[in-house]
Amino acid sequence: MRNHFFGWLSVGTTFFVVGCALPVKIEQPTAGDQARPVRTFVVRFDKAFVPGSFDADLSGTNITNLFKPTPVPDNVSTASIEFPQFMDFNYMNTVNGDGQPNRQLLRVSAKSSSNNSCCDSVNFSPPRISIYRGGPSAVTYISDMPVRERQTIDATVWVKDAPLEPLTVRVTGHPSVSLNDQPAGQSITLVIPTNDNRVDFKIRGIVLSGEAYRIRAIATGYSSTVAGGLVLQAQ
Repeated sequence: MRNHFFGWLSVGTTFFVVGCALPVKIEQPTAGDQARPVRTFVVRFDKAFVPGSFDADLSGTNITNLFKPTPVPDNVSTASIEFPQFMDFNYMNTVNGDGQPNRQLLRVSAKSSSNNSCCDSVNFSPPRISIYRGGPSAVTYISDMPVRERQTIDATVWVKDAPLEPLTVRVTGHPSVSLNDQPAGQSITLVIPTNDNRVDFKIRGIVLSGEAYRIRAIATGYSSTVAGGLVLQAQ
């Protein structure tokens, strides 16, 4: 959903809607669900843009300083977006007023030398990257993954659409478990190839815990998710 401002021109008793040129306009991302990772924001500045008046906000966080080059009239600026600027997929975002999970809101504003201040905004949802309990072939979609001490279970990092280029994923560690036989608590890096939408890894229970362990999948341009479970006593 985009929001634009318009001026009104009165001639006699008839009113005409006159579109004002926006001093700043969002070109990327587009509105709605995104099939591919969102890694850049692109905004275009009108000839009447007043330098120094630009402001940008992503779901309640000011990101003005991420835009390069410095905004000038009749030019474009781009912001490179990396985690953690996208919230957890399950975070209920109330900034945009609808309280939906994974709904991001990009808002920009600026002043114009011809029509005062104006702004643009776009609601969008990045694709998500998920961790599920491993299965022999099909994705299980199970994020609750209890494991016993000294037991090893299979897990899967999954994205809906196979990436167009190898996708590097970081899975954060937790002191109660070992990932891919690394020391307990250590994060690991995985790569999803272009001909697949998943990569598998192993979780081994290390320390009995009264609270569930949580591990997170992180990839640039995706909303992250968490998974985990209790480390239970060995049988």
